[in-house]
Amino acid sequence: MITRSLADRVRASLRVIADYPKPGIQFQDITPVLADGPLFQEVVAAMAAPFAGAGVTHVLGIEARYSLGLRGITEQNLDIRNSLWGILAEIPF
Repeated sequence: MITRSLADRVRASLRVIADYPKPGIQFQDITPVLADGPLFQEVVAAMAAPFAGAGVTHVLGIEARYSLGLRGITEQNLDIRNSLWGILAEIPF
């Protein structure tokens, strides 16, 4: 049995949207990766792996995709509990 690499499985999951945002561009939509819970979790674990044991104490997500579950999965993989979202949740607006 041949096991495909994580990169190959992600590439196979991407949805190509032709000519977006302009003709000639082949936009690679990651929505199918986000919808596949186990694959998404494996992707985030692979992204966090280089930082495991590096003493990371905070994670800052500066764009909307960070809130798509990446926060919780990243904090779980890095065993941290501090993030911008947690800090902002404590600030009365």
